[in-house]
Amino acid sequence: MLRKEKILGIDIGATKIEWATSNYLKDQKSCKLKINPNISNVKILRLIQKISNDFPNIKKIAIAAAGFIQNNSIKKMPNLKKIKNLKIELKNKEVKIENDLKCAALSQIYKNSLKKSKIKNFLVVGAGTGIGGAIVINNKIYRGEKNLAGEIGHHIIENKEFEKLAAGYNIEKKFKKNYKKMAKYFGIGLANVCNILSPQAVYICGSVGREYLKNKKAKKIFLHYFKKYCINKHIVLRLTFYKNPALGGTYFLFSTHRNFFTSFL
Repeated sequence: MLRKEKILGIDIGATKIEWATSNYLKDQKSCKLKINPNISNVKILRLIQKISNDFPNIKKIAIAAAGFIQNNSIKKMPNLKKIKNLKIELKNKEVKIENDLKCAALSQIYKNSLKKSKIKNFLVVGAGTGIGGAIVINNKIYRGEKNLAGEIGHHIIENKEFEKLAAGYNIEKKFKKNYKKMAKYFGIGLANVCNILSPQAVYICGSVGREYLKNKKAKKIFLHYFKKYCINKHIVLRLTFYKNPALGGTYFLFSTHRNFFTSFL
């Protein structure tokens, strides 16, 4: 049943790779595989080839990657140090690649359109091993020069990168031990970004990002510092609709029509 779908979506994160066909937009069912942080270009290409071989009838492969994407290739993945200048080409397949948070923004635009939401200017922020973001203005992704807009995890707080203070490797253990300090810095860092952009809403995702809104103790600390330092007191904070919104957004990478969401209704 799944293999009749036209697009295979793949999300390459810092600790795992996740994939599904566009049925994911309805049932959120996917396959996952942990990956080594020292994985090389060659090994990840083999892995993607193996996954695509399981779907021989699908000719379009859409990939989200937690890194800097330019000219349909992965220039760098900050948390997979050995992945550089990676162009993914598969025999008899058309491949498109986009930054994971920009894909996440596409899936949130899609859900907002279904709900006929009035929120058209927003941020999507993902926090896990690292922190990334996507900026949406009037329901269009702002890419910036070289497609690098939204890399909010690299702004500096107290001489350290934002993502080093509020995210990281072995995040479950780190969060349990340091959630008070992490939640504080997540609130401060997000307030900094919102003071520059003043969006209507911020949609949050990622393994630790979701904890900042679901864990009662962490949420209280996060909101305290966010409200303390954010000038705009009317910004809405929500979880993204999809647990993995990056995967959900891959299915829209091949669409060029301005009303492309209607094909998934």
